[in-house]
Amino acid sequence: MSADDVWRAPDPDAEPVRRPDPAPYQGPAPHPAPAPHQGGWPPPGLAWGYRPPPPRPGVIPLTPLGIGEVISGVFRTLRQYAKALLVPLSLAALVVLALCGVYLAVGYSAVSGIIDDARSQVDYQLTDGQSITVGITAVVGVLLLLCCFWGFSLVATTVSTAVLRHAAVGRPVTAGRLWSESRPYLGRVIRTQLLLGLAALSGLLVAVLPGALIGLATGSAAVFGVLTACLLLPVAAFGGYAAVRLALVTPVLILENQRPVAAVRRAWRLNEGSWWRSLGIPYVVRMIGSFAAQVVTVPAMIIGVVVMVSTSAPTERIDEYGEAVTSSVPTAFGVFFLIGCVLVGYGLAMALAAPLQPLTDGLLYLDRRIRRENLAAVLAAEAQRAASAERDPS
Repeated sequence: MSADDVWRAPDPDAEPVRRPDPAPYQGPAPHPAPAPHQGGWPPPGLAWGYRPPPPRPGVIPLTPLGIGEVISGVFRTLRQYAKALLVPLSLAALVVLALCGVYLAVGYSAVSGIIDDARSQVDYQLTDGQSITVGITAVVGVLLLLCCFWGFSLVATTVSTAVLRHAAVGRPVTAGRLWSESRPYLGRVIRTQLLLGLAALSGLLVAVLPGALIGLATGSAAVFGVLTACLLLPVAAFGGYAAVRLALVTPVLILENQRPVAAVRRAWRLNEGSWWRSLGIPYVVRMIGSFAAQVVTVPAMIIGVVVMVSTSAPTERIDEYGEAVTSSVPTAFGVFFLIGCVLVGYGLAMALAAPLQPLTDGLLYLDRRIRRENLAAVLAAEAQRAASAERDPS
C-alpha cells in the first residue's frame, strides 16, 4: 500500500460496509484458563473490565483525540521531528532575514541623510522629493515584509503538515526527504489561499457594493453607512464561521493529495459538527506559542532600544519662547538597528512558533478521520509495515 492509499479519502458514493448479523446466542462460553502474560488478561492487581490503552506508534494514540492529546501531540511532534522541521524553516527564515537586511541597507542609504539633516537643523521641513523618497522607502519596505512573511508562512504550513505523514505512524524522516515531499504542494497551497482570499474579497464586495450604489444614487452618506453596516455584520459573521469550518483544508490538500477546490469541499464536509473544537484548541495552542515567542522577541527589542538610546546625540532646538532646548534624538543608525533587532527577533520567533498552527490543524484532521472514517486501523497497519521495513530494509 502506497502512502497515497493510506491517506486517500473514502469514496462518498461507495456502498457502506455492512457488518454480518450476530450469531444466535448459545449461552455463556466457558472461561479459558489464563496463561502467563496472555494478551487481553488484566495485569495483576487490576479488576475485570480492564481495557489496554490504544496503540500509539507515533505522536498520538490511534483513538479519538481529546484536547490534551492534541496539544501534547503538537509538542511531541516538535520534539521528535525537531531537526526535520527546523532545518527547512530555519533556512526559510534566513532567506527572509537576508532580504530584509538587504533592503534595510538600501533604505538606510536612501534616508539616513534626510534623518541626519532633520536632527541637525531647526524647524527642518522635508522637500517634495525627500517626502517621496521616505514614502516610497516605507511602502516598499512594508510590502516586502508582508511578502516575506507570507512566503515563510507557506513553507511552514506545508512542511509542518507533511511531517504528519510520518509522525502519525512513528516513521523517522530526514529534513531533505521532508522538504522533497513538501515542495510539490507549495503551488497548491498558494492557489488555495488565493482562492479563499478571492472568496473573502467577494464577500466584502457583496457587503459594501449595494450600499455604495444606493448611497451614490440617493446622495446620502447615512444611507451608505447604514446599509453597509447591515450587510457587513452577517457577511463578517459567516466569514469567521467559514474560516474555522475550513481549518482542515491544508491537511486535506497535502495528506490526501487533493486539488484546491476539491480540498475546500472535502474540508467543509469533514469538519461538520466540530466547529467549536476547531476554534478552541488552535486558540489554546496559539496562546502557548505567543508566550514562548515573547522569550525571543522581548530581549531582541530591548537590545535594539538600548543601542538606539546609547547612540542618540544631543540636539539643540529653539522652543516657542525663543529659548534653546537640548534634547537627545536617535540617529539614523540607531533607528535602523532597532528595526533590524525587531526583525531578527520576530524571525526567530516565527521559526519556532510557525509549526504550531498547521500541526494543530493536522492533528484535528486526524481526529476527525479517526472518528468518522476509522483511519486508526489504516494507520496501525501502516505503522506495522513501517516498523517491519525499518527492521528489515531489504
